[in-house]
Amino acid sequence: MTPQEAKTILDFLADGVNPETGEVLSGQSLYNQPRIIRALFLASSALEVQTRKELKKKGLPANAGKPWSEEEDNRLLAAYDGGLPIPELAEAHGRTRSAISSRLVKFGRLEEDAAVSRRA
Repeated sequence: MTPQEAKTILDFLADGVNPETGEVLSGQSLYNQPRIIRALFLASSALEVQTRKELKKKGLPANAGKPWSEEEDNRLLAAYDGGLPIPELAEAHGRTRSAISSRLVKFGRLEEDAAVSRRA
């Protein structure tokens, strides 16, 4: 399990949601107690800080390895369709060039072969 995966689980629990099923936890659940919720948010924040430090140490962008939101996907596609080149997109999104290319392939904006050559 990666620190990001652990953080996601903690965030679900802190929000009163079962991370495996997406069901709302009972109001009587241990995870709905104020002290537990604060502890979960604190642990989640600590993992976020740790992850950022590790990425910085590795020289990776701040958002490397994080999941993409629908909003971020939409901004990426709009900027790409507007003519922004991949290096600038990577900088703007705090992602690697490879991550940007992969996302553009996923959404049909780039062919796999073109993406591989642009990542280099």
